[in-house]
Amino acid sequence: MVKNMQMKNTKETNETNETRLTTIRKEKRQQLIDSNIIPYPYNFAITHNTAELHENYKQVSIAGRLIRRRNFGKLNFGHIQDQEGSIQISVDKKVGDYLFQFFKKNIDLGDIIGLTGDVYRTNTGELTLNVHGLDLLCKSISQLPEKHFGISDKGFLYRHRSLDLMLNQDVHGIFKKRSQAIKVVREMLDKENFLEVEIPTLQPIYGGASARPFKTYANALGKEFYLSISPEMYLKRLIIGGMERVYTICKNFRNEGIDKTHNPEFTMMECYQSFADYNDMMELTEK
Repeated sequence: MVKNMQMKNTKETNETNETRLTTIRKEKRQQLIDSNIIPYPYNFAITHNTAELHENYKQVSIAGRLIRRRNFGKLNFGHIQDQEGSIQISVDKKVGDYLFQFFKKNIDLGDIIGLTGDVYRTNTGELTLNVHGLDLLCKSISQLPEKHFGISDKGFLYRHRSLDLMLNQDVHGIFKKRSQAIKVVREMLDKENFLEVEIPTLQPIYGGASARPFKTYANALGKEFYLSISPEMYLKRLIIGGMERVYTICKNFRNEGIDKTHNPEFTMMECYQSFADYNDMMELTEK
């Protein structure tokens, strides 16, 4: 009973703190607007990403999310993260009182900012961007979870992918690997003279696999349709029509529950080839 009360009190305290921080950030945003500073501008000219900065020492401009910061009086440090990685930044009071105070008072963790400056290494050898110019590109009104004691629930992160990407840089790599894998498949099939086609997602008759479909209704046509469970039937129609090598990379939908190996929506690649048997298809697959 006591433990439950403590957990309830902790939850209420966290919610109160989060509400208070959100209110403070909204007030900051309004102060910016009142000062004719747009908290969500349309564009910012980027010359480099964080990965390239680790290879180049020059005047650059980058944009990213502020994920860490440290205040040392007349010198502020932070870390900017973009899709390629992160880099330390330094904002020195010598650059100008207005920029220094703007960064100190108006920029919060989670804000997306555009920076210009030159790259150097600190006494400890860390690559750092010495900031000469700063633009606020997107004001965050929500507090980012604490890096080491934040969200540990994987299920929650999977349901909030944008937050997962903010907190875990390695997740970006998964998206890149998936994109590269699909690119390799396309290049190989294109090289073998296969033609990529699209199949209907809404189908009047579902087929190509034994699965329960998702049903929907087309008001304009006044009839029931089904989400595709497989591209097989439409690809075979193309083969019958004289297109000798076809493939598609598409979404399929099967209304049959969820577990570690099944998802109601998934991506599939299927290809069909005229005048070939299973030996030809095995050879193609092994390529």
